[in-house]
Amino acid sequence: FTLAQQMIGGQHAKTGNQCLYERRLKGSLLDNLVTQFCEAVRNLQKLSLPDEVDVVEQIRGEVETLENEANPRADQISDLADQFTGNAIRKNFHPTKGRLRFFRRVCKDFREKNLILTPEEEIPAMHLGSLLLDGALMSNTFEGASTEPTMLQPNEHFWMNLFGRAVDNRKNMSPNALKRIWNSGLADAGIHNLFLSEDELFFFDLGQPQLQSMPGFMTKFLFSFFHTLGMQEDENGDWIRRFVIKGDKLALTDYTKDLLPDAYDAFEFALDQIISDIFDDDQGLRWLLLQYVTLQLLSDASFCLQRWEMKGGGRSRADNHHQKLQKWLWRALWDVYVAFDINTVDSWLRFDVEHPNCRDSIDTVRQSIENSIRAVDIEALQEFRSTLRKSEAPEPLTPPSSSRATFVSGSQGASLRDLTLSTYNMKTPFTLDEISDSDAESDAESDDSRVLPPVPGIHL
Repeated sequence: FTLAQQMIGGQHAKTGNQCLYERRLKGSLLDNLVTQFCEAVRNLQKLSLPDEVDVVEQIRGEVETLENEANPRADQISDLADQFTGNAIRKNFHPTKGRLRFFRRVCKDFREKNLILTPEEEIPAMHLGSLLLDGALMSNTFEGASTEPTMLQPNEHFWMNLFGRAVDNRKNMSPNALKRIWNSGLADAGIHNLFLSEDELFFFDLGQPQLQSMPGFMTKFLFSFFHTLGMQEDENGDWIRRFVIKGDKLALTDYTKDLLPDAYDAFEFALDQIISDIFDDDQGLRWLLLQYVTLQLLSDASFCLQRWEMKGGGRSRADNHHQKLQKWLWRALWDVYVAFDINTVDSWLRFDVEHPNCRDSIDTVRQSIENSIRAVDIEALQEFRSTLRKSEAPEPLTPPSSSRATFVSGSQGASLRDLTLSTYNMKTPFTLDEISDSDAESDAESDDSRVLPPVPGIHL
């Protein structure tokens, strides 16, 4: 840890992902993690100004405009809309330099053997190329994986569906899901960027403060339960590889088979608590949160391939000092594996996820039945509904307050928000779009920002 981090967490602090690696992220420790994270979200609500919270109608106008276009493009959305979705759209779906377009292009090159690979890179490259084929099954690559197509159906309209659902106007949509919060610089509030104990939680990684929707803000936290397994280091400081080669397929290592259920349990617990405590028990948001997590996993896989290429991957290594570049390919494989695995039929059943179109149909039928009963006997309807109600609706969260926490010096004090924001009042040659949003936690070098040529065919 840095000296600053040691001052925050102490000499023997444990990050959330270290607790996961040690198989301790369960019970009271996990409960404290999720409880205090939700409390931090409520505090961020209180730091958000009233005129910053409600922008949903403006974004719905953008959605409607794009839906009426024959070929909507992700680079057409505003900064406000992109930040609302947790910066998930332009970064990934930009028509010329989006991460997922780059991902498909490199995997196509792997399949067509257009790149120079070292012997250690050939197997992970082959499997990455196979996984990105249209209609690919997990069982084609991974031993013991599902033999059915995943619920994830990537196509060129995926981002529009996600964009529209982020500002859904369904009747029972949680009000908090449509509100923005000021993130106070917690741009990557994953379990690897916080210290955790039985009774305390400290965030220690700050980025550029932004206004994001509450579901968009949850992405990095939820995704980190799986993402951090790709970053675990061995005693030599190398990333632990999650797969072993079994014939023409890959299989999870024994250690990963033991550890992955803990990650699933922690993710499920966190998802359930966030739905209950933050989003008013709105079960329809499970799909949106899971797809944010899925997209972030695929985005990180693309980021890994960008790092691999930037460091010399795919070209002659005669004068290249970078070693062990295959680690980026294995980590990309891990991200893709999890993105597919959390979208199997079994996983959707476990996480109680329904596709929004399915839930819309159910709500329509339910409303029709209620209307019919009401027309016959309103008292009978009330009795019927009371027997179905399992518990009272949770109390709504305290609305954002205009009061601010302050550090007081003398008779006047700058607000906590002003102090945080002043950290970033500096000149920089980069734009926000060119800076990776905390994805480069494992490497200090800058991301590759070259414009990539268009790729024909369907893309994520």
